[in-house]
Amino acid sequence: MTTPTKNGIDVRAAVADWHAKYYSANLMTAAVYGKHTLDELQQLAVGCFSPVATQDLKAPEFPANVYGDKHLGILTRVVPVKESHTLDIQWDIPPTEPHYRKAPTNYLSHLLGHEGSGSAFALLKARGLVTSLSAGEGGGLSSRGFFGVRVELTEEGNQRVGEVAEVIFKYLDLLRQPGAISEQIYTELTGLQELRFNWRDKLPPYSVTTSLAGAMAHYPDRDLLLAMYHVPQEFDPACIKEYLDHLTPHRARLTWATRAHDQQQQQQNGTTTPITKPAALDNLPPCDLTSEPIYGTKYNVTPIPEPWMKHWTNGVAVPGLHLPSANPFVPDDLSMKAVMGDKEGLPDLLVQGSAARVWQRTDLRFESPKATIVLDFQSPAAYASPESAVCCRLLVKLLADYLNEVAYPAELAGLSYSISNHLAGFQVSCQGYSQKLPVLLDLILDDLANFRVKADRFAVVAEAVAREYANVAYQQPYQWAMYRAELLLNYKRWMIDQYQKVITQLTPESLTAQMPRLMQRMFVEGLMIGNVSPEEASDIVDSAINKLKAGWGSSTIWPGEEKDLRIVKLPAGVTSALVEAGPNPNNENSAVWVTYQVGPDDLRRNALAGLLVQLAKRDAFNQLRTQQQLGYIVHMYGSSDQGVQGISFLIQSDKFSAAHLALRVEVFVRDTIKRIASLPESEFSAGVSELSKAKLEKPKRLSELASRWWAEIAAGTRVFDRQSAEVEVLKTLTPADLATFTHEVMGVSSGTRRKLMVLIKGK
Repeated sequence: MTTPTKNGIDVRAAVADWHAKYYSANLMTAAVYGKHTLDELQQLAVGCFSPVATQDLKAPEFPANVYGDKHLGILTRVVPVKESHTLDIQWDIPPTEPHYRKAPTNYLSHLLGHEGSGSAFALLKARGLVTSLSAGEGGGLSSRGFFGVRVELTEEGNQRVGEVAEVIFKYLDLLRQPGAISEQIYTELTGLQELRFNWRDKLPPYSVTTSLAGAMAHYPDRDLLLAMYHVPQEFDPACIKEYLDHLTPHRARLTWATRAHDQQQQQQNGTTTPITKPAALDNLPPCDLTSEPIYGTKYNVTPIPEPWMKHWTNGVAVPGLHLPSANPFVPDDLSMKAVMGDKEGLPDLLVQGSAARVWQRTDLRFESPKATIVLDFQSPAAYASPESAVCCRLLVKLLADYLNEVAYPAELAGLSYSISNHLAGFQVSCQGYSQKLPVLLDLILDDLANFRVKADRFAVVAEAVAREYANVAYQQPYQWAMYRAELLLNYKRWMIDQYQKVITQLTPESLTAQMPRLMQRMFVEGLMIGNVSPEEASDIVDSAINKLKAGWGSSTIWPGEEKDLRIVKLPAGVTSALVEAGPNPNNENSAVWVTYQVGPDDLRRNALAGLLVQLAKRDAFNQLRTQQQLGYIVHMYGSSDQGVQGISFLIQSDKFSAAHLALRVEVFVRDTIKRIASLPESEFSAGVSELSKAKLEKPKRLSELASRWWAEIAAGTRVFDRQSAEVEVLKTLTPADLATFTHEVMGVSSGTRRKLMVLIKGK
């Protein structure tokens, strides 16, 4: 806004002029979604959009040569804010919209982005050069599209960028060999996309309408849905080859982002202590960096080095690259299990013993042959010290690393999994088509039971985890405020700087030594819902326990070693506060996080807290953000941590100090107490009605239902019908109840207020 104004341009007038020239109904599309009949929806659309005038404008056209020769075959070196090393390779290609039925770039991205055996990623990962690779078409104009590959590099990969790119270009050469454009692979890809289309989860209405409206501008009505969801319909090898021919080294644009570029230049200029790494990255001398004018990002643009280009185009194949085999995870049985009792019932406690506690529900309310399985492995040794916490983190990262090549086909076939660590152990969760889900889970549990530390992969994964810890310092101040609040409120929580010290000292041998302690005693808590029977669920639990016993000799935990995650009870009648500078000295933003503790899980107090937030959050946004313009990040919300409820505020600002933000929150709270004390009955009733409607809104997909129920299990509350139970409580509340509660929880003179503030000071 400031630059045009300085140049004498009236921004509002310019926008109004643009609107007058180009706002035309014939260039617009609209999608209307609702529970009304089609006739009613049509009437709504006509009433809303008929007034939009048409100027019979032609859709804008753009030249196809978006890049000249000097813009191709270039290497751009960029200095990012965070500690990361990435390489992006981009090509401009003809638009693919005219060929949407053939979907040529779908075939190319499927193979180039593949992570299974023989893929470019598998080979680069085995060499210890990359940690992730993705490929596909993105963005573009009516006259031109863009296809790209993005890789995250390891420290070693950052020293061998030319080699990383070479493997990618050699894989593209492989796709040019006779038979590489395979109808068998294309047919499998089509089947996977059709499977995803036929059994896709229900999407939010806004997502459906925005996607439809966008697609309507590009595809004919008869193919609209299939085209929108990228389902290939015609195999045309010549069309695929046409696009493949554009993906050459000479037409590529490379962007290499790493902070090492800046370190090199500083070392060369003598403005910093010499770094221990080689002075030349990938045998390239330090480059002269220029700062772009808007954000000050440092960069350098040069032609791709000639030695790199020679290696990439020498016609010599790279051993180890080959096309993928047939996918063994594609389901061929999509039948539904029998449901006993209420179609939308609650989970039953299927297993209860010293080794496991698991809930199960054959739930087909979404009429889908899918299931969700969550197995939570709780070990008293998992979080006993910073060392054990980091070892647990390394275990789950290494396990995912080992599984990647064999489990990637499962993800293509509509299955997904995650392995994560937490304060009491680690969790394995799987979702997808129920027929093949146990096969994937067996793969994961077998790898866990037979887990051994591989020194080469340990080095790569430990480096990534160390970078993960280091990047916490580059979080936004509001994120840091929330992290610091977690440290204060969790009864037992290690700090990120402790993790950073530990990760530099750990070795493959030390992780190997920690594993028996971690796996020695274990308790399994779980949830299985969807298209899975009680018998199948019981077999899965038995298999998991037996595999751990066979692999690690795991036994049950001792009494007193159960998961014990507690929240600190704040002192009453005083305000607790933490004030500190943010971890990034260059960040100018300040932030404040304020919470008022409500207390442990209680349906009545939960309902009161939810109603208070419902009635006050709009005013909070309007006053603190719109009127006072404290910052772009302004939230009032109900918080929950380990079953302890709270009412919280979060604000980040580049204009005001953290102390000023905290003061404005307190003033708003005092005004809110007064407003609630005299709240009209009509406004109270409207708030109850709105909150009840929101709580009773049914989950739209199985994963949403699973997350809701698992949250109850994880917090130990197990109120699986919480939404309806709290609505019943809401019906019994009065304005006087809410006024008393508001004063008790937030009133400075109540003597019962439990308040915590975390203030993060900006630059």
